[in-house]
Amino acid sequence: MTDFMSLVVSALTDACNEKTPKDILTKLQNQEDVLLEDLQLDSLSRFEVMMKIEDALDIELDEDDLIDQKSVQGLADYLASKA
Repeated sequence: MTDFMSLVVSALTDACNEKTPKDILTKLQNQEDVLLEDLQLDSLSRFEVMMKIEDALDIELDEDDLIDQKSVQGLADYLASKA
């Protein structure tokens, strides 16, 4: 079974930029639950995250459903429900 949290953390970590506060990035890398808004991802970064997840799971996701997720754990749980 796929470790959805690890997948989400990996995709988000790759997409984070210099706007992401270091303490939030550290929490993310430690797989702590983080609010997605705290990562300060722009629309292109969010799209990159979605594409990485779709490629890794070989599924197609609804962008609106992803945007509705509030936290890293929520996104991981959403992916688990779709797989």
